[in-house]
Amino acid sequence: MFVGDVRNLYLCNVSDKHRALIKIILMPMKEEDFKRRKGFLESLFMNYSGQMNDHSDQEKDLIMKNIDVILDWYNALVKEMEE
Repeated sequence: MFVGDVRNLYLCNVSDKHRALIKIILMPMKEEDFKRRKGFLESLFMNYSGQMNDHSDQEKDLIMKNIDVILDWYNALVKEMEE
């Protein structure tokens, strides 16, 4: 199995402020891999977006940071697929 690169995606757990590590293995992508990764990032985005109304301002800041990280990864994924 050829692995081009391993990237780490760190998200903050809103309830206990600990960081969770999600490893994303970058390989030459097929269309189905792109769709799967895109769907994963979209579901993370929807999950964190849905939490905005249920938390304090400090927790909302953590949620926004997580959303920013997810959007950065999403944009990088789209850019990688275009290349």
